Amino acid sequence: MLLKGWSGTKAELKQKQKKLERVARAMLKHNREIDAREGRYQYSRRMGIVEPVFGKLCSTLGLHRFSLRGKKKVDIQWRLYCIVHNTRKYTDTVS
Repeated sequence: MLLKGWSGTKAELKQKQKKLERVARAMLKHNREIDAREGRYQYSRRMGIVEPVFGKLCSTLGLHRFSLRGKKKVDIQWRLYCIVHNTRKYTDTVS
């Protein structure tokens, strides 16, 4: 069944449909992995390891989006934010 309400040629619609099916399969696989015992454990650890870092970058450093364009420039900006975050972490533990 082709996608209803989408514009494009028949070939483009088939391509979009295949992509949506791949995404749906990936989401189902992800949900199965998360629902497993090991997956629940790993996901619960993420909340304490990864999420606070991004929260601090957003709230204290104001990194809501990158101000530069291009992969190289964004990589540099990201590394600078990481340096600032790690330096703050270090100075908080030392003092």
